[in-house]
Amino acid sequence: ALTAQDAAVGGHKAIDKCWQGAEALHYLLNAQRMLYEGRIEAAMQTALHLVYYDDILEPRNIYSLIAVTAYYAKYFATCSKAFVKLTNLKVAAPVLKTFDELALAIFLRNAPDDPEEKNLEDVKIDLNGRKMLCMASGEYIFNDSRYLQCKTCHNYVLEKEMAEEFNNCPLCHS
Repeated sequence: ALTAQDAAVGGHKAIDKCWQGAEALHYLLNAQRMLYEGRIEAAMQTALHLVYYDDILEPRNIYSLIAVTAYYAKYFATCSKAFVKLTNLKVAAPVLKTFDELALAIFLRNAPDDPEEKNLEDVKIDLNGRKMLCMASGEYIFNDSRYLQCKTCHNYVLEKEMAEEFNNCPLCHS
């Protein structure tokens, strides 16, 4: 009976869809918090994850945050790509001019190159084809990582984060 009911509502996909808005806002706030705390690389990883939520969040906010975090992390190719996305958005001419001036100031001093990429081939991929990210820390979850999945919202948290900081899921608090 329970499996029939689960199939009737579309299984986990229908339930997961309900959490997308909360996930998007959580990742946005987490990326900003990490940036201000000086955890630049985690902030950038989390900001990059926001592209999966461009139907929920304002693309201008997503790509602005990616550009800022990539700049501070010295991932100038990633920063450049974010500026390209920003300049392709439909924005007012003065805003576009500001983007262009800022990009020019950055890339006159810095070549659009990223540091040597860490081995991301070992990052776990979820059922939606996305790289798995810890809901608490913003760190990638690798194949050899110990992690937990929330039974309510189906998001992931590294075990070390749960042991150090949380008693409940950082998103849904169950």
